Amino acid sequence: ELDAGTSTIDFQGIGGNFEHFAPVPTAIEYNRVIFNYNVGFLDNFSLDVNCTIDSLIFNHGGYFFDDFTVNTLILTPGYTYLVAVFTTQTIGTIVAPANCNQLITIRSDAEGFPANFNVLNNHPDLQYLSLRDLHSVGPGMLTAQNSIDQGNNAGWTIDELGNRTLYWVGGTGDWGDPAHWSLTSGGPGGECVPTLRDDVIFDANSFTGPGQEVQGFYYNGYYCRDITWESNLPDPLFNLNRLYCYGSVLFSQNMAIQMPEGLYMNSTATETIQLNGQALDAVYIDGRGNFTLLGPLRAGLLEINNGTFNTNSQPMFLGRWIIYNAGTERNLNLGNSYITITEPADVGFLEYYSLEAGFNLNTNIDPGTSTIELTNPYAGMLLSGGIRFNNIIFSGTDGLLNICHADNSSSLNDPAYLNLLELGGDAIIKGFNNIDTLLLAPGKSYRLESNVTQTVNEYLLGLGNNCNPIELFSTLPGAHATISSSGAAIVCDFLQMRDQTATGGTDFFAGSHSTNIDNSNQGWVFDSAPGYVDVGFFGPDQSICQGEILELSAYNYSPGETYEWSTGSTQASIPVTQAGTYWARVTFGNMCEVVDTITISTIEPAPVNLGPDASLCEGESLLLDATAASPGVSYAWQDGSTNPTYEVTQSGEYAVELNKEGCLTTDTVSIEVMDSPTVNLGGGQFLCEGESTTLDAN
Repeated sequence: ELDAGTSTIDFQGIGGNFEHFAPVPTAIEYNRVIFNYNVGFLDNFSLDVNCTIDSLIFNHGGYFFDDFTVNTLILTPGYTYLVAVFTTQTIGTIVAPANCNQLITIRSDAEGFPANFNVLNNHPDLQYLSLRDLHSVGPGMLTAQNSIDQGNNAGWTIDELGNRTLYWVGGTGDWGDPAHWSLTSGGPGGECVPTLRDDVIFDANSFTGPGQEVQGFYYNGYYCRDITWESNLPDPLFNLNRLYCYGSVLFSQNMAIQMPEGLYMNSTATETIQLNGQALDAVYIDGRGNFTLLGPLRAGLLEINNGTFNTNSQPMFLGRWIIYNAGTERNLNLGNSYITITEPADVGFLEYYSLEAGFNLNTNIDPGTSTIELTNPYAGMLLSGGIRFNNIIFSGTDGLLNICHADNSSSLNDPAYLNLLELGGDAIIKGFNNIDTLLLAPGKSYRLESNVTQTVNEYLLGLGNNCNPIELFSTLPGAHATISSSGAAIVCDFLQMRDQTATGGTDFFAGSHSTNIDNSNQGWVFDSAPGYVDVGFFGPDQSICQGEILELSAYNYSPGETYEWSTGSTQASIPVTQAGTYWARVTFGNMCEVVDTITISTIEPAPVNLGPDASLCEGESLLLDATAASPGVSYAWQDGSTNPTYEVTQSGEYAVELNKEGCLTTDTVSIEVMDSPTVNLGGGQFLCEGESTTLDAN
């Protein structure tokens, strides 16, 4: 039995952890516990034991992981205190001396899910609190004046702070200094520092010269709603350790940013993000709002925890990308974005990935026509069943790529879905994947997880060559991996295969130059398909539209390649604009050579001319004629009609698109239909000889 007496437990190290274990189910009482540095963590590993602390003091934030009883709880202003969801903290007295410059934030550790405060005494004069998901379930009446209600705070009486628009003034200074915040542009300072209810603006009156700095190194971070940095600023530095933004973000091209702990987007409303070329260490989408990119996003880490994230077809340049399971719904709309990810994975002890989407629960991804390129030769991707992406390209060639799934997260009936998976280097592929197009690179080695099926729907390309065959093995010798397809085109040759099974009804021709190691493969035919043409690394002959540029590549995914072209170029690729026959010789590091030839033809688009803009009288019609002289041309008018001619009877813009073997031409014409004039000469008249009258047609 513990007798704490009048003792004090003082945590002075970085990140104090109070962990209570009780070998027997007996109530335990501690006297005084102080966390002096960094966040204090409290765990009660004996949940059937009531753990009581007489006086608990947090000097730098705190985190309750389990139920505790605290007679006196003392909170330091300016910090955040987390309470694990569904736990109950029984508290006698709360001492929370917050002020307008240093609010105290108390919330549950998962947005939308409550934690409970069972407070025994009335507290009518608490103030400057920021509360979220905190239910008051005790007999004490809790009133928070001049405070912020972030939602789901049952049992509290909250007198809310108002919203302000604050301007930075006075040049270089600290975000936490009220002297730099004003209610007007260039006005007097002295306003309380921004809260998550306040918009902040940095404009031409914020700085007195070039290179000035807005800084802040407060551990707990800083808050605002909308943040706006106007254009044409004198190159200020925004040096903040961490920013919690509860609105929209607009940065300027004329600034520099240092934000090592990242930008946290926390709104529950519809917001926008415009970085204007600025690169951030990390961006966290934490709020349950709708966040839309208005420009490219550059970040060392992008983490999606909540809400809806819409790339708006903007490019993203990321080190890592994590789509995390925070227990609430996440929606991603990727549009036509090209997303580049550069960091490697570690599938060993640390286990992290370049792209992590290992939780399908509550994760809805609309992949659109997006492309995700993972450039690191040791890149890795963590998926789960039901996750959908469009094009995934692993472009690193001289390392080891990993495609993994969260444990037991996928099955044959619940795979991950990919439109395109292109693998430029050696790779290990685990989990059940449903892939429309799978591209394997010559000279590389691929290990497919044994006893698991990869489904290929449309196209499987596995063309090695005499210099660089492709290895296709299972991860466990003697245990088969399966590729299934009911109708895909299988284009393979120069494969070295072991422990592979082909199913689904498609004829799996491995190619006449492929090797059935130890006769260990099932369902594969080690011969060329009927009518197979050896097209080499260029692929089949191609046609281009006149005036277009085709980038012709001889790249074979191997380090140390050298190139010799029929044009004299020694680059990996050449631009082609003219019809003709082109060849390239590729020499690999082992001095083995491969030569391929391709014929390029050009297609002259069908000309179209609808004539000049025209006017018609009411009741007249005009026949627009887009008929092409050459055959094989299709037509598409503005309303979807497909005839070569179009009859016009109404005013408007009329457009037609001609398609000749994929080459498009368009023309547009404006037609105005004018109302016919109204004429009234009146009724019939009789004139005597010598008389006259005037007829008016106006």
